[in-house]
Amino acid sequence: MNKATPIAWFARVVVLLVVWCNPLSSLAEQLQRERAWFLDAERALAKGDRAAFERKLKQLQDYPLYPYLVELDLNQRLRLDQAKSIRLFLSTFSGTPVAQRLRRDWLSKLSREAAWEDYLRDYREDLGTSDDCWRSEAQYRNGARTEALKVVPALWTQGRSHPDACDAIFKLWIESGGRSDERVWRRIGRPKRGRFGLVRRSAKMVSPSKAPRWLEDTIGEVRGLFSPTQSTRCFSQILRQWWPVIARVIA
Repeated sequence: MNKATPIAWFARVVVLLVVWCNPLSSLAEQLQRERAWFLDAERALAKGDRAAFERKLKQLQDYPLYPYLVELDLNQRLRLDQAKSIRLFLSTFSGTPVAQRLRRDWLSKLSREAAWEDYLRDYREDLGTSDDCWRSEAQYRNGARTEALKVVPALWTQGRSHPDACDAIFKLWIESGGRSDERVWRRIGRPKRGRFGLVRRSAKMVSPSKAPRWLEDTIGEVRGLFSPTQSTRCFSQILRQWWPVIARVIA
């Protein structure tokens, strides 16, 4: 092996100093270590080793995916006795996708346990139809019945099938006399193309002879709901159900 010259040794020392002093190199190494700690924390949480998980979590407070780990942990402890920790997370990381996901899961849990006061405290708008329906139910169960039922017509007349979360508040609204023939026909007129199931279910709720005049004027749009492959079977059913209206239109 040839002996290195002084110039060669000097060059090696310079390279080592550059690598050692380079902040990008140090940052890359730090991120690599934190990535390993992150994976360790995930494994510890999956195994139920809480002590190991919390040790790693303390080392990761500046890691970009730290909120994800905390959300993952809290999602496994969605209980009322953890409400304080959950609310702290929702406040600290407000507006982030992980906070939005945890809020949805938390509200779903509260609705299943009928913890309606907590639900109203932690509800936020724009979470989706399920949460809007649960919010109305929470208001109703807490005594604000008029306010709760006020928003139900807009939810019920949407031109699409509703999530199961809406069943309870819809039932309460119907029992209070909120559903009318006009609202049923309005719901029938709103579905998008191909959603025949919603039209058929809604049409059974009202007598066709009570259809409002505007529906007669737009019966062509209702026909347009059906794709060519559905037309024969579906339209024959709609003819039987709506014959009084259609008879007046084609007369």
